[in-house]
Amino acid sequence: MAAPSDKILVFLVDDDEMYLRTLEHNLHENLTKKFIIKTYTSGEDAIKMVKRLNPHIVVLDYYLDGENKDSKNGVDILIDIKKIDKNINIVMLSNEDSLDVANQCVNNGAYDYIIKSESAFVKTVNIINNIFKNVILKRKIRAQRIGFLIFLLLTLSFVALIIFFIHSTGIKW
Repeated sequence: MAAPSDKILVFLVDDDEMYLRTLEHNLHENLTKKFIIKTYTSGEDAIKMVKRLNPHIVVLDYYLDGENKDSKNGVDILIDIKKIDKNINIVMLSNEDSLDVANQCVNNGAYDYIIKSESAFVKTVNIINNIFKNVILKRKIRAQRIGFLIFLLLTLSFVALIIFFIHSTGIKW
């Protein structure tokens, strides 16, 4: 079951529950009601729900060790999510201020990489809003394509009917 067509489903994944709740609160305060936000403290739980709910956006912590030291890290979860649906927009969050880590994330399909800092919440809101605009634009393009295909099919059907009518009545050109 996906989100209603007029809603954008956002998953937040971070093993730090305090940070996760703060991020969730901040997004509820700064995003419109067009967003449905779900939170997960493990990447494995998030993956299970990605398969069921098909979110538009996943905000994913780079380090996901939490209490279970065998947990996959954020890049592994990123790769797993992209295998499920390459169109899910994934924003990576990390304390790691490293170009190598950021490149690793982006090269594996992340939409963007945000360093957890005092501006991280604002950046996250801005990036989610940009993704939202892209999702809405893609929906409009898809609707226009469907409309064009329907128009084309109706036109071809009408032409076929005219040809059939001319042929069946014996009208000569």
